[in-house]
Amino acid sequence: HRGRYANFKFFNHDASARICVTLKSREGDPDLYIGNHLCPNPTREDYMWCKADRGDDRVTIHSFDQGFIVGYFYIAVYGLTDSKFTLTARCKADKHDKHEHHAK
Repeated sequence: HRGRYANFKFFNHDASARICVTLKSREGDPDLYIGNHLCPNPTREDYMWCKADRGDDRVTIHSFDQGFIVGYFYIAVYGLTDSKFTLTARCKADKHDKHEHHAK
């Protein structure tokens, strides 16, 4: 919806994970905002990570990044105009051990 947030969350249980959040736009140009326990309601003004480029957006969070946690990550998708999208969040421990969580 125009001017509104769609909110999601997922739980990361791996202290060595690499988290990849991908937002693929099917209509409009939605933007991606991510928070952790310190920012459980990310917005355009308050977030830990964001990607607001034209087209598809992707954020990768590494276990050594400041703000990385074992626990919930909160995702907000904001569309300035009406938007349709697919959101995917993946937690990868390493190349051989993969855990995936999807939110749509």
